[in-house]
Amino acid sequence: MKQLYLLLLPLLFISCEKTTECCVVVDTSIDLQYRTEDGEDWLQQQQLNEKNISVYFINESQKEIISKGKLYSPEMIIINQDGSGKRILQLFPSDYIKNNTSRTLIEFSATDVDTVDCLFNTKNSSMICEEVRYNGKLVWSMNQGSPELFKLSRTNS
Repeated sequence: MKQLYLLLLPLLFISCEKTTECCVVVDTSIDLQYRTEDGEDWLQQQQLNEKNISVYFINESQKEIISKGKLYSPEMIIINQDGSGKRILQLFPSDYIKNNTSRTLIEFSATDVDTVDCLFNTKNSSMICEEVRYNGKLVWSMNQGSPELFKLSRTNS
């Protein structure tokens, strides 16, 4: 019996090896709230939903329509409501990353397309959005803290 304990003792020390990496973090979704100049809900006003908004990922220079059928949100967007009934578009941006950036297009109509560029930190198998540009304008950087929501103004059309 003593010999069995002596054989198991080294296994105990081997299994207690310290590791510094514990987790993979994927933090990429972006919450967008669209308002008209009058403060009205632009998505509702335009009668937009997940089915009539198209999301494209830019892969190299190719525009690729996205529908990942097995995901909870195959079109890479979800429209939710906050506690006051205001609609929020949650976007899952492109995972085609080159030079730590990706580009996603949101097509509201054939003539109304917005561009979302994200800068990612992809170290240690994690994927964290550190900067968001909307139609070329910097709307958020990690230096500004964690955003709750991007509020964007849209013109009535």
